Amino acid sequence: MKLTLHIRSLQEGLFSGEIDRVRLPGAKGKFEVRWNHSPLITILNPGEIIYYQDQEEYCIQVGGGIAQVENNTIYVWL
Repeated sequence: MKLTLHIRSLQEGLFSGEIDRVRLPGAKGKFEVRWNHSPLITILNPGEIIYYQDQEEYCIQVGGGIAQVENNTIYVWL
């Protein structure tokens, strides 16, 4: 089962695609989103967004932002 991840900054889209899971630096600590995660909206602290796509790990450094999880889609605004 795949999730869809969209990461955008004010200037550009940084990533958009299907992933297996993602780890986010939430305001209350790091957390992981997998298939069928409960809906949520949270502030992101500075840190790393780590996502896994076809058994490969990718990392994006962020200075903070907002994340929304809904219907197996994750939206991240930086």
